[in-house]
Amino acid sequence: METWEMIKKLTENPKLQARGSARGHISMTVAINEFGSLVEVVNGKIPIADSFVTLTHDVLSVYDWELTPQPVPFMEAANSGKLIRHEEWTEFYPLYDALELMGGPANNDNAKKLLNGKWLIKED
Repeated sequence: METWEMIKKLTENPKLQARGSARGHISMTVAINEFGSLVEVVNGKIPIADSFVTLTHDVLSVYDWELTPQPVPFMEAANSGKLIRHEEWTEFYPLYDALELMGGPANNDNAKKLLNGKWLIKED
């Protein structure tokens, strides 16, 4: 997606992050910090206001962007109404199918592991 689309989506949902690549080899991940500024994610953390470098349009405009879902608890994923996946899975599923994949009552240990794990929500 283009830079303006990425900024719009992050502004609408500050829990999201976006990964960008320029010419297929340079990459960065960005997010909106608690003060509403677009910042580069450093070592998996969103910097506070006084520790970020302003990202200029000239820098951002050469990037192609994709949203990167952030881990959430199972109930938040289940209540999202969107496709979800456990952090260890590779595919996103509707809630009903995800519950089926947890193994049902015959596999309680696996179900507990999945319910207590982190989940990702597929954004449109």
